[in-house]
Amino acid sequence: MIKLTEDISIQKLTSTDLLEIIELMREIYIPSYKHIWSDSVEWYLQQMYNPEAFQKDLDDPRIHYYFLLYDGWKIGILKYCIQNLRN
Repeated sequence: MIKLTEDISIQKLTSTDLLEIIELMREIYIPSYKHIWSDSVEWYLQQMYNPEAFQKDLDDPRIHYYFLLYDGWKIGILKYCIQNLRN
């Protein structure tokens, strides 16, 4: 875990976190972005956070996932991709 401030920290995700990330994304993503997707928000979540897609992202050395925690509570995720990673 990496502490960013007194209350905020990030925790690296692994393949064992898939069920937890799916649950968290349903809890926070749907209410926040359903206006964008209208009737296909479930489709988007299934495309992005199915086991195969999630594992593919985790296997890519350019992509990094973290849980965002506030006072120990998981409140979101941080995902970033390093575009110009050289071997």
